[in-house]
Amino acid sequence: MKKIMVVDNDVMLLEFMSDLLEKEGYHVLTAKDGLTALEKLKAYIPDIMFIDLVMPNIDGEKLCRTIRRIPELNGIYIVIVSAIAAEQEIDVTEIGANACIAKGSFDKMSQHVLYVINRLDNKVREDITDDITGTIIGLEDVRSRDITKELLSCKRHSDTILNNVSEGILELNLNNKVIYANPFTHFLTGMREEELLGSYFTDLFDDPHKMRIKELIDLIDSGPQEIAGDLPLKLSGKMVSLNILPVYDGEHKSIIVILNDNTKRKQAEYALKKEKKFSETLVQSSPTFFVAMNSEGKVLMMNKAMLEAIDYSLDEVVGKDYLTTFIPESERDNLSKIFDNLVLNREPTINDGPVKSR
Repeated sequence: MKKIMVVDNDVMLLEFMSDLLEKEGYHVLTAKDGLTALEKLKAYIPDIMFIDLVMPNIDGEKLCRTIRRIPELNGIYIVIVSAIAAEQEIDVTEIGANACIAKGSFDKMSQHVLYVINRLDNKVREDITDDITGTIIGLEDVRSRDITKELLSCKRHSDTILNNVSEGILELNLNNKVIYANPFTHFLTGMREEELLGSYFTDLFDDPHKMRIKELIDLIDSGPQEIAGDLPLKLSGKMVSLNILPVYDGEHKSIIVILNDNTKRKQAEYALKKEKKFSETLVQSSPTFFVAMNSEGKVLMMNKAMLEAIDYSLDEVVGKDYLTTFIPESERDNLSKIFDNLVLNREPTINDGPVKSR
């Protein structure tokens, strides 16, 4: 007895398909969306799948592609059952399906569903040519709708943007499972689509970070949440910040997560801190006098050798006017000119030899 799985978010269609196929003696299992189907496929591998294209929680196209990347599921014969066959060119084989049936009246659909199964049975028994592969059956029974064309056009634009942005975009269901991930997310996580879809979002991160993320997701009803770049999370060796946004759509609510890769910035910050620490150590340990001032001549820093020479502590010199506090009056005019040239980016010159401090 053939095993069949029907995946559709329309309850009436699931009941119709179950009744039709069970009367023909087939064992039928149903799933309300792509995520549920992937869960059931872990324990139940059907001979044939009828899959709707437009569904929440992993659509039909993504489900087909995911199934074809899982070796143990490669033998499933996949039939798309589409309500948008008249408005969208469907490349059945490109998305991993074998055939397509346009959704029409239940009378017409029952004929087409049984026709496909019978053709498949005959092909196995008699080795006939499979002339339905890649075709859309029942297209003559439906008509094109302008509003559907417009919605599909909007979806194509959105898909183009999401597929090319340099941020990871994920959608989670209310159980925090990944139901969508754009291509850049695969780069950030190092995971393939079939590994990401259906996984728990928090499981992508190391244990120390899981609780931080879970706490933010629990607060999502109060509005968007964020983990900023100054306290990034570690994800597959990369440093990321994230924004968590609630999405309300009638009865459905999901969560959008935007991941930003801060790895290069954090590496640059670390390198600068390391270089700064090295420079400070070099200056402080040098026997040569060093003093740093702002453009107004106020002392910002003196090194240890200079502080010891003038017998001051750092707290006593910071903020003091260097010229009036530490330079003899006879030397101030000459040094003041040097400072002015430095501020104006001119080459400094000393006319009367080295300047002495008090």
